[in-house]
Order: sequence, then structure tokens, then C-alpha cells
Amino acid sequence: MIAIFIISIIIYTIGIVIIYHNTYNLEKIEKIKFTLISAIIIFIITITICNISTKNIQVENEEYLKITKTTAILILSPINLIILVPYLAAGINKHKEKKLSPQILTKRIIITIILTILIAIFEIGYIENFQIGLLQSANKI
Repeated sequence: MIAIFIISIIIYTIGIVIIYHNTYNLEKIEKIKFTLISAIIIFIITITICNISTKNIQVENEEYLKITKTTAILILSPINLIILVPYLAAGINKHKEKKLSPQILTKRIIITIILTILIAIFEIGYIENFQIGLLQSANKI
């Protein structure tokens, strides 16, 4: 579990650096706010996806389910951050530079929302199968 936590922190760090870099035209405090708020939102979305995916899993030991859920959150939350936020950050930055019209920025936001929904649908099934696999492996040990 410690290895997964370390890997998660490394991936989060990469995501935060990418987002920070993509918002180069914003002031430092705006960059930090945008990065932190987006990371928190993605984290909450990932927790929600994990909660939905574990709703149908029946286990004797709830502790195993908690561990698999935590593992899925630690792995997928920073990956979701890297997939979803840099595109939006770059759009906000270009809009700030007057290189992107408000209409195109709105389209980018809509694309990000649609992508988030598609990823959520995919991850619900994936996380459920991932957790079932981990639980089956734990029962074999």
C-alpha cells in the first residue's frame, strides 16, 4: 500500500506541474487556486465513482473492500487529473491571452465535462472489476 501511495504522489506531482505549466499566463495565486480546486474536484469525482462501483460488491470483510477502494482512488484520481485538467487549463490560459474566444472556451469546458462523464462511465465498470480481482486475490492468500 505504501508503494501505491508513493506512486500516487508522484503522478499527482506530475499532474500539478503540467497544470501549473499550462496556466503560465495566470498570476501565481490564480495558478495555485486553479490547481488545488481542480485537484479537489477530480478527487471528489473519483471518490464518487469508486463509491458507485462498490455498491454492488458483497464481501465478508469490509476492511478488504475499504483497501481496494482506497487503492483505486489513489491510482485513478491523479490519472484523471492528468487526463482532464491540463486541456482546460491551457484553454483558460489562451483565453486570458485573448487567443481563444469565450465561445471556444465554452466548447472546451463542454468537451471536458463530456470527457469526464465518459471516463466516469468507463471507470465504474473498470473499478468494480479491479476491486473484485483484488478481493479474489486477497481471498486466495
